[in-house]
Amino acid sequence: SVGGVVGARLYLTNASASQVAYKVKSTAPKSYVIKPSSGSISKGEVAEVQIVRKSAEEGGEAPSSSKRPDRFLVQAAVVDTEEKKLLLHAAHRGKAAGAGK
Repeated sequence: SVGGVVGARLYLTNASASQVAYKVKSTAPKSYVIKPSSGSISKGEVAEVQIVRKSAEEGGEAPSSSKRPDRFLVQAAVVDTEEKKLLLHAAHRGKAAGAGK
């Protein structure tokens, strides 16, 4: 925690022989910034995902001792067909277009 910011780095390694697409989700999406929350990793490569807890001023929910701990889910799928490669390409293009708005 630096300057009151609580965060973590998640390293995803692709140990398969194909490209892998991933998505990181949280049970408390309003409380965390996950960057990038989705992407793809070439074979043998590593992707770094940053997870940072939002402060109450940023709209994050205050942690409560009575509720369940926040959890994270990493979903991954092998991109091993032309159809999946086209879908991944379209998703990246859509994300890039959204970032430009």
